[in-house]
Amino acid sequence: MRTRYRPGGQFKETPFYSKEEFERLSEDALREVGLYPSSPEPIRIERFIEKKFRVTPDFVDYLPAEVLGATVFGKEGVAAVLVSRTLAEEATESSERRVRTTLAHEGGHGLCQGHLIALEEVEQGSFGDWADPTRPRVLCRAGSVGPGDGQRKYHGAWAEYQANQVMSCLLLPRKLVREAAAEFVVPVGSMGLETVAAGKRDLAARELARVFDVNKVVVTYRLEALFPESVQGVL
Repeated sequence: MRTRYRPGGQFKETPFYSKEEFERLSEDALREVGLYPSSPEPIRIERFIEKKFRVTPDFVDYLPAEVLGATVFGKEGVAAVLVSRTLAEEATESSERRVRTTLAHEGGHGLCQGHLIALEEVEQGSFGDWADPTRPRVLCRAGSVGPGDGQRKYHGAWAEYQANQVMSCLLLPRKLVREAAAEFVVPVGSMGLETVAAGKRDLAARELARVFDVNKVVVTYRLEALFPESVQGVL
C-alpha cells in the first residue's frame, strides 16, 4: 500500500492499493477470522463483520433515503455498521443479496480506511457535523454497486472505489471464483491468459450468483476483472 497527498481533500494523505493488494487484504481478513471457505460457497459476511470489527450490524430506519449502509468510526476503528432497515425488510432474494453486498462494502471501508480515521481530522461528512473532533466519523454507501462507482456527498470517490473493490473480493474470493467458474473458462493464446468461453458469460454469472449468494451484477463485474472479455482476441 502506498499513500498519496491530496491537498484540499478529506484526508491529508489517502492510501492507494493495487488490485493485487485488494485481493490479499480481503483474503487475509477472511482467513484471520476463520471464514475463508475450503470450497465455493456463500461467504458469511455478517459473521465476518462481527468477528473482524467486533460490532454487530445494526438495521436502522434513520439513514437518508438514498443510503443503503454506513460505517461509523471511532478512535479505535469501526464503531458501528449500519444497514437500511427498508432494504432488509423487502424480503426478496435480490434485496437479501443487496444486504450482503452492503455489509461487504462497509467491511471494505473498515479494512481500507479505518486506520485513517483515528489519525486525520475530517473536514466534512455525509451527515452530522464532522468539524467537531468528538463526533463519530461516518462513511456512507448509496445505491449502485459497480466497482468504479463512488460519487458521494462527502466527495470520497476514492474511498467508495476502494470499498467496492474489497466488497467484490470478500464476497467472491479469487481462488474460489476460479474454482467455481472452471467449467466456463477457456485458455487464450500462449501467455496463460483465460477468459469465459464465448456465449457463456451470462450463464457463468447466473451460476456463480447462485453459488456465492450475490446478485448477478456483482458477479458480472468480478468475472470481467478476473477473466476479461477483451482477451478473446489475443493470439
